[in-house]
Amino acid sequence: MFLLFVTVQNWGLGDPLLQASDQSLNTALSGTSIVPVVIVRSLTSLAMGAVVVAFEWVVWRLTTPRGRSQPVWAYVLMMVAGALGAVVFRIVMQHFQGLPQTTPTPFFTFMHYIVLIVILHVSIGLIGSRVSKSAQRAEEALTQLNEQERRFVVSEERARRIAAEFLHDRVQADLLVIAIELRRVSADAPEDLSRRLASIAEVVESVRHDDVRGTSRALSPLVQSTGLASALGSLADRWSPALKVSLSIDDDIAPSSPDPHEADQALGIYRIVEQALLNAAAHGQARQAQVSISAQPRQGVAGVRVLITDDGVGFDPSVATSGGGFATSQVWARLLGGEWSAQSQPGRGTTVTAWVPRDGEA
Repeated sequence: MFLLFVTVQNWGLGDPLLQASDQSLNTALSGTSIVPVVIVRSLTSLAMGAVVVAFEWVVWRLTTPRGRSQPVWAYVLMMVAGALGAVVFRIVMQHFQGLPQTTPTPFFTFMHYIVLIVILHVSIGLIGSRVSKSAQRAEEALTQLNEQERRFVVSEERARRIAAEFLHDRVQADLLVIAIELRRVSADAPEDLSRRLASIAEVVESVRHDDVRGTSRALSPLVQSTGLASALGSLADRWSPALKVSLSIDDDIAPSSPDPHEADQALGIYRIVEQALLNAAAHGQARQAQVSISAQPRQGVAGVRVLITDDGVGFDPSVATSGGGFATSQVWARLLGGEWSAQSQPGRGTTVTAWVPRDGEA
């Protein structure tokens, strides 16, 4: 409002007050120069703008309690006070310039400035309304995006759980039945056939126990029941020996209560670490990775810091595109009320950092 008032208040060339100021300035400078004239008029406008803003601010503080909207009558009174401030400023300036107080009359001056102030306030109100509507639309779009991200994560976890339950309950059970039947048949079969059937039964049992069971737990890890440390330990074992993973986890990080947020937080941290190790092995060609999960407050808020570093080939962040792995990790961090980032340089490995609050809501 101050800058707009200054712009509008750059008076015309025929204003007696400014003409008197110009004459005084020219007399002091013994010559005529457009630059000093512009300067003196700008300073005069700035001074008047400051007086108007001061008058309006005083009325606003006296009539509007903090944290509440300004009443209509107070808004009108504020504009009247601003116009009176302009009149007072003009009268004082005319007195110092030796101009008669009737050129123009104070009432005409008051009406002149009240019109200007009303125009300025209406313009600012329209601009503020448009900005407010744009901000509201942006906030609604962000809310919809967050809701879509939440639904995406929930749908993905539900699909993983369904697939894991199918593998664990149906496929694993069927393979167990097949292995038992093969052993029963081998017991009554000739020696050569019995050995072959027993060997097949061992293969089936190995597939059931190692592959099917391992895949089931990979799809839907038992983070909530076994704890984050145990789940990450199993994850590190699955990557061995292709990727040597070193784990460092604070004792108080793993959830010890059935609190829903702690369970969601543990699952989110697990997914972030899981994706970072996958990227390190598959894209970074890393041989070693270090995972550190520690308690770290931030701005007075208790939180958990997740740090994953590897010795892979790294990548150039300026040309790298955000793939599905990065996007999934970012979504998990946002849903938990935290943030996620990845730093890397070609040939110098990658560092993934995430921070999530302990008391937030997923």
